[in-house]
Amino acid sequence: MNLAESLRRITPTRLREGRMPFVFYSGVVLLIVIALIAILTPKIGSQEGRYAFMGVIALSLVMLNAGVSAKRLLTFVCIYAAIHITLAAWFSQGIFSPRINWLYLIPILMIHMVSRRAAWVWTGIIIAVQVAISTLTYSDLLPNNTPLNKTHEVYAFFVYFVTASSLITLTLIYQGISNKAIAEIKVRNEELEAKRQELQAIVDIRDQFIASVSHELRTPINAIMGFNDLLQQSQAQNPKAFEILQLTQQSGEHLLTVINDVLDYSQFQSGKLGIHPEPFELRKTVANAMELFANRVKSMRLDFQCEFDDDLPAWVIADRHRLMQILVNLLGNALKFTQQGHVTLRVKSNDGFVVFEVEDTGIGISQEQQSKVFERFSQATVQTQAMYGGNGLGLAISKRLVELMGGDIGVRSQLGKGSLFWFTVPLLATEPKRANLVQSPRFVKLQQHAWRFLIVDDVAMNRLLLRQILKLEYPNAYLSEAEDGLHALQSLKNADFDLVFMDMIMPQMDGIEASKSIRSTVDVQGQHLPILGLSANVNSGDRDRFMQAGADDFLLKPYDRQTLVEVTERLLFTSTQVAQVTQ
Repeated sequence: MNLAESLRRITPTRLREGRMPFVFYSGVVLLIVIALIAILTPKIGSQEGRYAFMGVIALSLVMLNAGVSAKRLLTFVCIYAAIHITLAAWFSQGIFSPRINWLYLIPILMIHMVSRRAAWVWTGIIIAVQVAISTLTYSDLLPNNTPLNKTHEVYAFFVYFVTASSLITLTLIYQGISNKAIAEIKVRNEELEAKRQELQAIVDIRDQFIASVSHELRTPINAIMGFNDLLQQSQAQNPKAFEILQLTQQSGEHLLTVINDVLDYSQFQSGKLGIHPEPFELRKTVANAMELFANRVKSMRLDFQCEFDDDLPAWVIADRHRLMQILVNLLGNALKFTQQGHVTLRVKSNDGFVVFEVEDTGIGISQEQQSKVFERFSQATVQTQAMYGGNGLGLAISKRLVELMGGDIGVRSQLGKGSLFWFTVPLLATEPKRANLVQSPRFVKLQQHAWRFLIVDDVAMNRLLLRQILKLEYPNAYLSEAEDGLHALQSLKNADFDLVFMDMIMPQMDGIEASKSIRSTVDVQGQHLPILGLSANVNSGDRDRFMQAGADDFLLKPYDRQTLVEVTERLLFTSTQVAQVTQ
């Protein structure tokens, strides 16, 4: 058993933490030193004073163990010691008295136990005492000045030796306690780091699991919503069937919203929720958000409208998808909680910011609940959640997205009279992009051209859906399919194609590796082959990796049919063959 462990065993349990051991050991050392002086030099000085000093120290240790503040006890003991030592020097040899040496212990205790400031204060007090004693000694004003003799010389040597030893001992004790504390902190930090890594691994597994589940859910939803959209188009003249298909579409959109919210929440927790600015047409984007609710509003007795300020910029730079997500969340909530009256979206310009306001005449929110609506998994009341449903993530995620875009969000509401949710974002005006080919008269020629498309996807339903959409839009097109990247490369060796629709997650060779191979082999043999990346993965990093691998554009499943056609036309427009087709 080492010395540190032995000292720990004799230390009271209450005094084993923090700086308490140092106080306890210091008190024990002083008791031992004073006892030795009393035994070895009984004829010099007052034995009663020494025993009184020992009693004060012992009582302080008992009170310390009982829970009294260490700072207060130490201050009291130091004041008593300073007075006791000063008086002892006053009645003996003054500045020549070895008792003055005991004063040097006080700053040592103070700097280790109280503060540097307290140590400096006590250093000043000790210097002042020494100056005063020196002045009195020089002026022969000390009472009963005891003459020096050999006994005092032995006593002086003993005091100097003990005080010096005490100073060194106290410093070594404090260093030992500090080293032990540092070692314990280091061990604790290592344990915390191991725990942090363990928790990080759990978080990574959770994120991977959520992303995997999201991918597995979005893949069939892509087919469900895509085929439902095609059925709506074919059943437009059948009111009953069309109404059922509209309800199916709304249910699919609601399920997709829930999936997106869960994944965004996971990214929100891990700090990976991000934005990707791009130029876009502001009014068109807002109109698209409104249009998503057109079918739902048809069956409701609501005035659903949008109002634009005249001075709004036509084209802006921001994250269009995130802006759409915020608008859809706010509009969806307004429609969910409003049975009659109106839901109005206002878009205004204000000092470089664009202000969006969604006003409704719904159930409203009480004043005390308004501060909670932007919290995660929170709704105004339990009854509200039971009656209207929802996961309580939409507003929390919207708030985070607005903040990432450099804006602010808030709500004004009155219970029973409706709500007004607003947010502001800095949208920088920019020049419009080149007009889309879909708006060009040459579009008809492109539709009738015998394009050659390669569809690469490991899910047969997704290939069938894309085939049906392309056949509907390009009736003369030649369509070929491949179930993974390897088969796609083989198809490209055997025939020429005008555009490749490339899925990302596939067995054997995924879309990213296949795109890299196309860029390193097929492209060098001729013209640039457009690649449209498709994926049910919503991780922003996947899009970046796909684009770096050589994809010309990227769409997230489930994709909107009109968006797919617009992107396809744009990619075909950049092809060298389009100039010949449209001449």
